[in-house]
Amino acid sequence: MLAPLSLQFGKNKVQKEKIQTDETVHPASESVASQLLKANNWNLDVAADAYYNQPGAVTAAAASAGAKMGQFVESRLQQVFDQYKDADEPDKILLEGTERYCADLEVAPDDVLMLVIATHLKAKMCEFPRQTFIQGWRELR
Repeated sequence: MLAPLSLQFGKNKVQKEKIQTDETVHPASESVASQLLKANNWNLDVAADAYYNQPGAVTAAAASAGAKMGQFVESRLQQVFDQYKDADEPDKILLEGTERYCADLEVAPDDVLMLVIATHLKAKMCEFPRQTFIQGWRELR
C-alpha cells in the first residue's frame, strides 16, 4: 500500500514551523507554502507578500510542486507494480502477484473492494497490465 506522502521530508524544525504558520495565516496548500518559502529564503513576510502581490509566483510554485509530486507518484506506482509483477511477464501482475497484493492491502481476493479495484484498473481474470494499473491509480490520485 502506498505510504502517506510528506512534503516536509528533509526540512529542519524551523522550516516546518514556518510552513505550518504560513498555512494557518494564508490559505495556501502545504506544497505551495513550501515552494514560496523556499523561493524567498524561508522569510515568512516576503513569502506572504509574494502570495498576495504576485499571483504568478503562486501559480508557478503550485505548478512546480505539482510536477514534482506527479513524477514522485509515477515513480512510486512503478515500484509498487514491480513488487508484484510476474517474473515471466514483466508487464503484468498475474494470480500469484495479485494474491500478494491483496494480502498486503489486507483485502480478501473475493472481497467486493477487490472487485471494484480490479474493475477500475481494468484487470481481466486476476491479470493487471502495467499500463492500466498505473493509469488507474493515477486517475484515482
